[in-house]
Amino acid sequence: MAAPITIDSLKKNVRCVLELHGLTEKLSESILEDILPHIRAYAGQRADVLHEEPQYLANNPRNVYDYSVRNLYADKSDIREKAYLLLIDNRHGIKDTYELSVGGFESTVIDKRVVVKTLLDKCCKCAVLVHNHPSGNPRPSHADIRQTKELRDAFATLDLQLLDHVIVGEDSFFSFSEDSLFTCN
Repeated sequence: MAAPITIDSLKKNVRCVLELHGLTEKLSESILEDILPHIRAYAGQRADVLHEEPQYLANNPRNVYDYSVRNLYADKSDIREKAYLLLIDNRHGIKDTYELSVGGFESTVIDKRVVVKTLLDKCCKCAVLVHNHPSGNPRPSHADIRQTKELRDAFATLDLQLLDHVIVGEDSFFSFSEDSLFTCN
């Protein structure tokens, strides 16, 4: 039986081919970075490719909060409300992150068409919505609740899944999936 194919082995094979054609290591690395998304797409279409373990898991709201504080809201001097979409793979790994909007001190607008288009463009079925409350209080506003319901409904019509909406506060978070607000009609 052949050794399993991994993303790293695909990268190594491409690097070898590029160097065999006389390209310098620096140029090979540059080309490899350009084609890496295509390698990942190829791997996603092949059942025999073993995927890399996701660096961050979104399998619970605490992990989403920790990821967000570390990677999205690390700049404490930025007091604007920002919304992000975390694309989630079938093993609950965070596949990619997209900034959806940057608002003011008290609100930001999330266009559900942009959110759905992002998922469809990336052939992704699951996502987690994350936004911050610069006030520090993670409790959702009426607008947050309404937007979450509208987004969840839009996802459902296209067989997509909004796994959670996490609001990041000063030292705490609110998770729609852990609260009855997520399941309300």
